[in-house]
Amino acid sequence: MNDRRTYHLLRLLATATVLAGSTPALAQLGIEAYHNPQAAVSAGRLYLFAQLTGTGEDPPCVCLWSDGEGRWHRLSDVRAEYSSVIYADGRFYLFLARTVIELDAESLTKTGRVEWPFRWPVQTALVRDGVLMTFGIDGGRAYAASARLAARRAGSPAGSDEAEGRVLSEPWRWKALELEGQGKCCSVRALLVGGSVWLFWSTGDESQCEVLRSGVLEGNVVRDTATLAAQSGPVGFAVAALDDEPMVVYATLPSRLGEREETRLVYRVRGRDGWPSLSEAKAVRNPFGEQTYTLSAATLGRRVHLFLGTETRVLGATYDGEVWGPARCVLADAEWSWVVEHLLAVRVAGLAAVVVFLVSAVRARFRPRRAVIGGVEYSFASWSRRVAAGVCDLCICLVVVAALNALAGHEQLSPHRLMVALFCVELVYFSVLESHAGKTVGKRLFGLIVVSRNGGYPNWSEAARRALPRALLDSLLLMMMGVPTLLGWLGGSVLILNTRGSQRAGDLAAGTYVVREPPHH
Repeated sequence: MNDRRTYHLLRLLATATVLAGSTPALAQLGIEAYHNPQAAVSAGRLYLFAQLTGTGEDPPCVCLWSDGEGRWHRLSDVRAEYSSVIYADGRFYLFLARTVIELDAESLTKTGRVEWPFRWPVQTALVRDGVLMTFGIDGGRAYAASARLAARRAGSPAGSDEAEGRVLSEPWRWKALELEGQGKCCSVRALLVGGSVWLFWSTGDESQCEVLRSGVLEGNVVRDTATLAAQSGPVGFAVAALDDEPMVVYATLPSRLGEREETRLVYRVRGRDGWPSLSEAKAVRNPFGEQTYTLSAATLGRRVHLFLGTETRVLGATYDGEVWGPARCVLADAEWSWVVEHLLAVRVAGLAAVVVFLVSAVRARFRPRRAVIGGVEYSFASWSRRVAAGVCDLCICLVVVAALNALAGHEQLSPHRLMVALFCVELVYFSVLESHAGKTVGKRLFGLIVVSRNGGYPNWSEAARRALPRALLDSLLLMMMGVPTLLGWLGGSVLILNTRGSQRAGDLAAGTYVVREPPHH
């Protein structure tokens, strides 16, 4: 290939593809990631809702319940992408983009639904005296909407058409809230304590500083306003009741909530004399070490349960008024959770793999790069050209998989279907092209060719044996993504750099070599 610009561009693409495999966004391709935890208490039970992504299907909402002894049990899944969840009178209410869904608390079967007519999403909601009160933000301004819940429907089995009656007995009534603070309103939370509705909200200005405040909602007016925090960066917070007093837990998010003072969880409980001063606010000492994005809290008995959504999983901790319990993993993909909890060992293994790769690359420069194969002298292909050609061929196979998926009428491929489809496409793609012409599209672009021990093109059997390990590894590694992908590709590169004929596993199995194409081919 003579076009050096194209060559360097494809090399850059190859490097970017390998590095991108460790990003959380691509990791979700093959890993179930849980986020946006929402806690609720029903009939002495603690429930936790969380959104699930990475399944390749419509994102379900997962519901768990706790038995009070630290064990969580999966109750059911609901096909709904919610913004907020609350419990009231034996029902859960899930607020979606344009709909409110009512679910039976025992079976999670749908018992009703009503249209949500406003463009602002519900950030928080509660029920007081049979009235459903919702709060949200639109354009930097806080809004409230309320309506009376319909009477409970009895005598119809849950999930039946008769059971799915009206959720509300009257239309929505809404109003704009005048909340204290400079700049735009960013977040709002509501809490019912002793019959009073407490509001917590954060406001931010152009200096990227957010201020957290609280107050009691009385009619259209918020009274007893107090400033709880002023921090640089977005403030994430959760609210709960402890001993009939409001409690707020907050931190600058997203952040790793570690030892540094500015990244700790700060919590304040209101007492008889009001909120403690900022100087008296207490901080949780290093409960979570992962990048945290959302917080949610609920009270069961005399214990506050706090849940945090990280990049891929949900963690939980408890507070009894004096001591915070240890952080525990509540929801996570098992393999990814293992990687997170053994991150130091994974990093050491990754560093060792990189060192081995660099040493192998240096050693490879001093080995003979030419050999006589089947009476013809060839130059072995360099590692960089093989990687660039391999990335090009992988992209082609992924495009073919996407096209076949579209022709089949599927909107999105699940990770398992992607793995099977990619395996089949790669096996056919490499076997047919290399047995017919000794090269794929990527190898043709970079002037490479595959030869067997006799110097000619590999036959069908050799090409299939050569393609099988690659198709298997590519499909499995793309399924796992993240660190396993990077380590897998590094392992293949080390094998190429350390074998006498620059052979990977497929070449060793089939007795083939990847060489520079001679000018007369």
